[in-house]
Amino acid sequence: NFRGTPARVMANSLAERVASSLTLKSTEFGVRELANLSHAFAKCAALTCRRQAVFCALAEALLPVAEQCAPRDIANISWAFATVEMDVSRLFGALALRAAATASDFNGQDMANTAWAYATAGIPAPEMFRRLAETGIASA
Repeated sequence: NFRGTPARVMANSLAERVASSLTLKSTEFGVRELANLSHAFAKCAALTCRRQAVFCALAEALLPVAEQCAPRDIANISWAFATVEMDVSRLFGALALRAAATASDFNGQDMANTAWAYATAGIPAPEMFRRLAETGIASA
């Protein structure tokens, strides 16, 4: 149990700062930075008390820039939100549109991670899945 340990205190302090920065300065973060933060905070087991606030702030910051996401960003963001089990249907919807539009740019790992995330989160994205499947078949 990490409760009260330095790692947990540091993780939650960092999360507090990130959530505040995202809320106040979300336009200063690029898509890749937001994707990396999403992925990192999803993996941070020590993050507890501010997880909801951090991911709400990340979702709000990502929504207006979803159409700029590269396949790796889509994979990392969707994986992160599915991992923390947050209901961010609008973000998943925007990412699915972008994934469908850029399916031919996905590599196998990004396809697998994105498909896993949508299946795990229970998000229907038939056009995205169809386009990813076509890309996978074409590259096989």
